[in-house]
Amino acid sequence: MDITTFRQKLDDTHKWPDTYTYKFIVPNDEEKKTAVLKLFGETAKLAWKESGKGNYISLTAQRVELSSERIVDTYQEATKIKGLLAL
Repeated sequence: MDITTFRQKLDDTHKWPDTYTYKFIVPNDEEKKTAVLKLFGETAKLAWKESGKGNYISLTAQRVELSSERIVDTYQEATKIKGLLAL
């Protein structure tokens, strides 16, 4: 899905400001975990869960967003984290 389509779907399904839920899977590595945390700072409610073998961590983050643009920006920043999978 391209950015324009994603932004339009967000705008069609949300009335801003609204709470948005992000979901990521990242290798269980302190550097990667720290990088993901920097995406949200202290403005999000975070829930971490380690995989069965402990190789990966899933993250669910909920944050009040003012627009679809901020969500797109967050996902674009997340793509810079090697090994991160956005769900």
